[in-house]
Amino acid sequence: MFRYILLAILFLSGCGTFDTKNSKMSIPEAISFDYESEHFVSLPVKINGSNEKKFIFDTGIGINLISKKICEHHKCKPIGRFIGKRMSGQEISVDLVEIESASLGSYEVKNFVAGIFDVEKLMPNQNIGGFLSVGFFGDRAISIDYNKKSLTFENNESLKKIKSSGVSTPIKIHKDGPSTGITMDFILPNKR
Repeated sequence: MFRYILLAILFLSGCGTFDTKNSKMSIPEAISFDYESEHFVSLPVKINGSNEKKFIFDTGIGINLISKKICEHHKCKPIGRFIGKRMSGQEISVDLVEIESASLGSYEVKNFVAGIFDVEKLMPNQNIGGFLSVGFFGDRAISIDYNKKSLTFENNESLKKIKSSGVSTPIKIHKDGPSTGITMDFILPNKR
């Protein structure tokens, strides 16, 4: 079983492909994570350079979400509304805000856009600050080692090493305003 899931994430700047020449990292940067409720990957994120808050990394969520509490504390700037769809097709609407910055390790996103969400209602007493979508990572390649509980921002050399020892699976990227989704095709054993 492969320890890594490699996500070549390539979208915020409108890029259609990941170009490792754009990587500014001289060495890979590993970020330790924990599990919330036994299976949610929880990453330490700083909003506007403040104390770290736990954010859930969810590859299936379209937009970044931030808790109402954090938004009130940082006086988030409202920028509109987004109507997306759940996997079931049900429409869901959230108010969008822009925050000066969100950072994970040395990686920083300026003018971070997120939907305001009542995280406490969904995950009471867990002190979750929000959810990160794959769009948070922009054009950066990351790998996740679930056994070591580590998310790594890869550089050119480390990415080549992972690619040479793993199985490459093409992904499709879907952008809809602030929402980014990824899908991949696969064939089931019954060829469907």
